[in-house]
Amino acid sequence: MDMPKPGPEHAALQIFAGTWEGRERMPPSPWAPTETVADGRIVNRSSLGGFAIVQDYAQSSDGVARYEGHGVFTWDAAAKEYCLHWFDSMGSPANVFRGTRDGDTWTFVARDARGQTRGVWAFTSPTAYRHTMEMSPDGKTWSLFMDGAYRKA
Repeated sequence: MDMPKPGPEHAALQIFAGTWEGRERMPPSPWAPTETVADGRIVNRSSLGGFAIVQDYAQSSDGVARYEGHGVFTWDAAAKEYCLHWFDSMGSPANVFRGTRDGDTWTFVARDARGQTRGVWAFTSPTAYRHTMEMSPDGKTWSLFMDGAYRKA
């Protein structure tokens, strides 16, 4: 039996590969009453024979670690959509974001008991992207949770 090989959808995920650094802004929210600015560092690597991108994320302010996350980006051929399995230092159960790609813009949405979370990665070049995270209780009204601009290190 021939082993499966990554397809074009998997190859598209390679745009995430590399080490990225950027500045992040979090507007006031239930988690922080005032605007917060932080530094983000993302290390993405191809894994599982090219079928996935594994991500390690760290956020810090003034050199102090604030938040960490670990993600796995994959392609779900049966559902014909991308997936991001997300684990983080908040102690919550893993989130599964499902998403699509429109050119160099990737949009992923996770749904859970708290509502919905939407992440958008908009690549402006092979070495830069903007990433926003939004929250919604109903999927109709969205509030910005985080906005970051990153460059490949």
